Amino acid sequence: MQLVVLGSGTCAPTLKRSTACYYVHISGQHILLDVGFGSIRRTLEAGIDYREIDFIIITHTHLDHVGDLAPLVMALRYTPGLKRQKPLTLVGPPGFKSYLHSFSDLTAKWFFKQDGFKVNIREADRETLRFTDWDLTAMPMLHSDAANGYRIESEDRVLAYSGDTGMCDQVISLVNHADLAILECSAPDEEPLEGHLTPSLAGRIAERGDCRKVLLSHFYPMMENIDVVGKARKYFRGEIETAEDFKQYAI
Repeated sequence: MQLVVLGSGTCAPTLKRSTACYYVHISGQHILLDVGFGSIRRTLEAGIDYREIDFIIITHTHLDHVGDLAPLVMALRYTPGLKRQKPLTLVGPPGFKSYLHSFSDLTAKWFFKQDGFKVNIREADRETLRFTDWDLTAMPMLHSDAANGYRIESEDRVLAYSGDTGMCDQVISLVNHADLAILECSAPDEEPLEGHLTPSLAGRIAERGDCRKVLLSHFYPMMENIDVVGKARKYFRGEIETAEDFKQYAI
């Protein structure tokens, strides 16, 4: 399993960090976890061929996590010379199908175009979806009305991704014994944001979940001058890193 961080930031733009997007490669399949605005450009900058994406897995429908979904489908349909045949599978939280159909009715009537490749939509609600050589488990997070975190398991390796969440029992279960857990870490301990984590909370979650390594991500600009790792390390004894756009990991 391979991971490339494409976006470690939030809706607040910075030159250093794009919005939420992570590329995962498993057994020849190409997956994007979230696809916030600017993600297509990020794939190109990372040397990833957006034309080969098989799965897009969405945690929730805030624009910094889903903003480039329609542009990506548009690029797959209308890039000159591209005759895509393989289907594109989209996975999201409860209500995801309704969201996509409403969006398509308003602005993108080509989204579910019948000729060319097929767009498959799956909603995941407290369940495990089984794909070729890997499983995807969805758990509800404490953020918006419908927000998932996901566990990807393949060949005895576990990648956990919280998406956006506050402190809750589910996120601890999500990262349990994960080889790598991507935990959001949006705000300082002194200025917490509702529905988000701070460094200390992320450290406590990682320790209670007993994961091997934690990748802290989803930083607002004010986090750049904070010792995020140091604050999380007070609670977590394992490996901790801060996510940086374009950094790669073997899991």
